[in-house]
Amino acid sequence: VNLKPDNPKYSTLRMQDTALCAQAKSLFEFHRRHRFCGLCGSPTHSDQGGSRRICNRNIVGEGEVVGGTVHDTHDLDAQCSGIVFPRQDPVI
Repeated sequence: VNLKPDNPKYSTLRMQDTALCAQAKSLFEFHRRHRFCGLCGSPTHSDQGGSRRICNRNIVGEGEVVGGTVHDTHDLDAQCSGIVFPRQDPVI
């Protein structure tokens, strides 16, 4: 769906449909831009219904927990703690 304001179809959408399309486009762009982990460069996969992306080397799913604290693991021989969440932009 082309959501640019100059698209004639854009002006015919109801307000609820416009918001839904904008949310869908935002989530699509999130998944397109975060195909690889920013920590180790490995591919990521969608998790929790598309609400986050996890590095394929993240075994636990929440990072390495040591002494109750989540630590990033940057050693390429170890598991990675890479988890990415979509941006939450305020809308007026």
